[in-house]
Order: sequence, then C-alpha cells, then structure tokens
Amino acid sequence: MSIQPNEPYILALLKKLLDTPSPSGYTHQIMDVIEKEAAALGYSNTRNEKGGFILKVDGQDNSRTIALSAHVDTLGAMVRSITPQGTIRITSVGGFMMQSIENEYCTIHTRSGKTYTGTILSTHPSVHVYSDARDFKRQEEHMEVRIDELVQSREDVQKLGISVGDFISFDARAVITPRLGSAP
Repeated sequence: MSIQPNEPYILALLKKLLDTPSPSGYTHQIMDVIEKEAAALGYSNTRNEKGGFILKVDGQDNSRTIALSAHVDTLGAMVRSITPQGTIRITSVGGFMMQSIENEYCTIHTRSGKTYTGTILSTHPSVHVYSDARDFKRQEEHMEVRIDELVQSREDVQKLGISVGDFISFDARAVITPRLGSAP
C-alpha cells in the first residue's frame, strides 16, 4: 500500500512554519503552531522541561521505534540599546555575518506582546552621503534597526514599549518555487 503525500498541505504548512518568528529563546509562537497542527491531525503531545515536544505517532509495526529530532529556532537579534536618535542597536542571536542581514526587514517583539517592524541598516547606509559606505565594516556596533514608526528619540521608542532585551526576528521571505519540469 502506497501513501501519497498531500503536497499542497505540506507546502502550506512548511510556508507557515518558515514565516513564523522563532529566534533562539523566542520560540513560543512556532511551538504553538506545531502543537495546534499536531492536535488537528489527532496527535497528542507532551512538552518537556526545556519547552520541546514529544510527539508520538503509532505505526503499524510496534516491534521497532523510529525517532526524529528537529529544532525550530532560527537566527535573530535582540535590542542591545536604544540610541538618542531613536534607532535600535542590536546584538546577534545565533551565528551570522552582519552583512548578511543588512537592508533586511525585521520585527521587534516587545514583552507586552506588541510588535513593530523596521529595517536593519549600517550606521553608514548610503554611498552618496558617506564616502566610506561601501567599505564600512559591518559589525554589531555599526548596525541598527530603523523602526517603521514616527520616532525621533530614545524616549519615543521607549513609549512604544520597546526595551533592551526584546527579541528581533528577521522576515523569512519564504517562497515556494515550482519544481523543475513542472508547469507554473
């Protein structure tokens, strides 16, 4: 007996998982998505003391056990400080090169549950303004988030509820592409 995978369901679920913010240390949203999906499929699960799931799926052959382990956290950042001009300095969560996130859209997740969007830029983002912009070293102290809000000061940002230690997720921009040889 051959089981055919439900490709539209699988692709939609993968897109949903990939688009769910989950920087290391801030995985509650993605864990909730997985828990709800497992329940919708009729599977119960338990969470361990570290917040992971143990999901048991009974098979036809109970003489053996197959285990799968996966992690659902992603790279991200945290608010390191708020500048007097109202931009956010960041510190990395996970290992990545700062130039790989320059000009990326991101979301700041506050402790109260509010979210704000922004763009990650170097402090010298424009070649027509900064003569050293092309060669300017992309490192933590030179990277910041410009928030998509009308803010001009540290106090303006703090009034939004954004504070040091808040998580920042990068927009995943997940795209499902057609398979080779398939029609668009």
